[in-house]
Amino acid sequence: MPALLEIVDLAVSFPASDGHGLVRAADGVSLEVPAGTTVGLVGESGSGKTVTALSILRLLDPPAQVTGAVRFAGKNLLELPERELRAVRGNRIAMVFQDPMTSLNPVLTVGEQIAEVVRLHEKRPRRAAWARAVEMLDTVGISSPAERARAYPHELSGGMRQRVMIGMALACKPDLLVADEPTTALDVTIQAQILELLRRLRADMGMSVLLITHDLGVVAETCDLVNVMYAGRIVERAPVARIFATPRHPYTLGLLSSMPDFAGPRRLRAIPGAVPLPGKHPPGCRFADRCERVLDRCRLSEPALEPVPDPADGGLVHLARCINPVPKEALSGPVSAGAPL
Repeated sequence: MPALLEIVDLAVSFPASDGHGLVRAADGVSLEVPAGTTVGLVGESGSGKTVTALSILRLLDPPAQVTGAVRFAGKNLLELPERELRAVRGNRIAMVFQDPMTSLNPVLTVGEQIAEVVRLHEKRPRRAAWARAVEMLDTVGISSPAERARAYPHELSGGMRQRVMIGMALACKPDLLVADEPTTALDVTIQAQILELLRRLRADMGMSVLLITHDLGVVAETCDLVNVMYAGRIVERAPVARIFATPRHPYTLGLLSSMPDFAGPRRLRAIPGAVPLPGKHPPGCRFADRCERVLDRCRLSEPALEPVPDPADGGLVHLARCINPVPKEALSGPVSAGAPL
């Protein structure tokens, strides 16, 4: 399946707090989003997920430094002139941010904000742009859309504001939606509705989705492929069913083991410690200080992201950055993909 978006060796650096040199929040990130799929980027807070997402559309201001390549439709977005990039932002690639209350303009109605996107990218007159705004509010499941279009963000609930953000992102029918924690701070009922909305819209509009989240339950319900990120690196990549059935990186297993499994009772296990700060990584494997499977040689050099040997398929679709991966025979299925979480 051809890649709609290809990120190659992406690095995002910021000045060190002591004023000497740079530290990398994302370090050599490479991933692909095939056409028509939902790809998950998952990890704890501080793993580098959001800076990776913001880098796609060059939304990080100086002093951030971004290197590598972000290829979309045959072009490296990191090298495009600003004028050409504006034709991509919001038009062919759209983004839903974490907090809709801070992302929406409090002095404009939600209808005006959606209509502005349509006027900017599709050059439609005001009346037609307003009609599209009302249409998008209806598409994302907001009742009485003509009336709600005249409401201000503070007059809407959190779930409705998130639907507005999705409607705004999809107003120009993009090829790719980047969704950064789209269900953060929503209760489980509204979260389920938002996820179902994204699944339906992806199918109806034929778009691809890059979903950034720390919630493996969201991943299980939504994604086709999963990239697990830790300390600025991708540490495991596989189809969603494989990740949940046979995680091979100890970090992925730790994330799964810390979640409840409704298939049967088991003791939840927390990963000790915390994600190291950028520039404060241990020598060798960045997960070594928190890993139960650490070996002396894990601290000598950082492992590469390589296929995990598997007699079933030769390891061609399952990659892990680990020299001592979790053996398949030791797994008891920490959680089933698609299980209610």
